[in-house]
Amino acid sequence: MVVLNILLFFVAFIAFVFINAQIIVPILYYAPRATWLFYRGEVKGSAIIAQFSAPAIWLFLFFVLGFIWPSSTDFVSSNPYIASANILATVAILWKFVTPKGRAEMEYDFAKNIERYRISPTGPGWENYRPRAETIMNRIEPEPAVNDLSEAKKLNELGMMYFDGDGVEQDYSKAFAYLIQAAEMGNSTAQHNLALMYEDGLGVEQNSANAIGWWTKAAIQGNTGSQNNLGRAYEIGSGVKQNFEEARQWYQLAAEQGFSEAQQNLGMLLSTCDSLPIDHSEAQKWFLKAAEQGEQEAQFRAGLHYHLGVGATQDHFEACRWFAESAGQGHDKAQCYLGTCYENGFGVPKDMKRAAEWYQIASDRGNVDAMLYLGLMYASGDGIERNLDTAMNLLERSVQGGCKPAIEALAFVKRRKHEDDLALDAAVHSKLNQLTQEVRREKKIGG
Repeated sequence: MVVLNILLFFVAFIAFVFINAQIIVPILYYAPRATWLFYRGEVKGSAIIAQFSAPAIWLFLFFVLGFIWPSSTDFVSSNPYIASANILATVAILWKFVTPKGRAEMEYDFAKNIERYRISPTGPGWENYRPRAETIMNRIEPEPAVNDLSEAKKLNELGMMYFDGDGVEQDYSKAFAYLIQAAEMGNSTAQHNLALMYEDGLGVEQNSANAIGWWTKAAIQGNTGSQNNLGRAYEIGSGVKQNFEEARQWYQLAAEQGFSEAQQNLGMLLSTCDSLPIDHSEAQKWFLKAAEQGEQEAQFRAGLHYHLGVGATQDHFEACRWFAESAGQGHDKAQCYLGTCYENGFGVPKDMKRAAEWYQIASDRGNVDAMLYLGLMYASGDGIERNLDTAMNLLERSVQGGCKPAIEALAFVKRRKHEDDLALDAAVHSKLNQLTQEVRREKKIGG
């Protein structure tokens, strides 16, 4: 066995040299540190002596070589292309490869010690590859017995009955008691639900850190809701340090599994986050996937990209179609843009009456842009009966709501209120059209 493991060591060493010469140096640096941390871990000395056996020989060689290679630390810290998480995962996998059968618990403890100490928490690439590394480590963990899985599922269902008050009196404390049992048995749905209780302080004291912990456990098992919630937490910095790249990766994991909310969130991040490379084409891809599943914000954003010709070929018909889908679900911005489509004949026949109707619906929902556009229509009498009092009322509400372009429009209408309407019709139309165009030019994809 000793000879076999020595041979395995040299095979692994030579393979790494030929496959990727760059990776061998950081391995020589990280492996001894991992070995040392393992000695300091939770496994007792007697267990180490009993179970460490032959694989220690090649790890010890790594350990020795790490000390006689003084430039290894500098190499790792100066090379931005070396991902410390990749090294971490590699060490864990190699350990699994050379460890005899029946040592799953030992392998898991080893991987968890590496994860706990992070090896190099500030090392290049760690945050970028952390989800992948944690997923690899999760695979090392022995799966619960079938009976445990069945019992955990029942406990989760019972907990949710008390959470929802479904057939029993609603009781968050009892819900928490059942869910934490199921979560500790490895049920990812229970872990997700338990995290929600910690996040909202239901049946337990509010604790965002605990919520993040349980979401992480569920996420690395593939729970899409937890992956999405982790993405949101990292995006806004709730319970964790704000990290947009980490948010993107968690959203991506859930989005690729078809989770519509994550697809929408990923699209928003890719199209509006200045801390990441803006990619409107990729964002539009995810907006369309989420839009097809009925996410109203994604429907609006997909329409906006088509409307402006950003991230997609300009297509007013498609833009109007998605605005209509979103508007039908009550999205006020989509309602406003749908009014714009009818006012200007973008993708639909021009219809000032329907434009005014959609502007009114959006205005009633508090959309200040719709108030401005509808106010301008009442001021000009274009396609609607002219009423300067109504126009001023709408424009004043728009100004109060923070719409800066409405300030000039309101001042213009007030100056004209008592003058000869017929004599100034041409001037009014010209000026209000100018104001309308200026407002629309200011609208951006991120708005």
